[in-house]
Amino acid sequence: MNKILMEMTLFILPFKNHYCFFFLQINSNLEAAAQLNWASGSSSTSFQVGCKYDIDKDTSIRVGENNNKS
Repeated sequence: MNKILMEMTLFILPFKNHYCFFFLQINSNLEAAAQLNWASGSSSTSFQVGCKYDIDKDTSIRVGENNNKS
């Protein structure tokens, strides 16, 4: 059975900005991460998600997406 390594980090900067970051090491070839940012007193949030798959020691595939409208 494979073990999944998960790390969560939460930053709250003087009652204004909040940041939450997740990292998952799913197996030796696959990693995934997500980040959520938001500001107090605002409906403004940003969200990013991505993953990395190692095909071999020299080749990997990275995919990411976010909710930026630009």
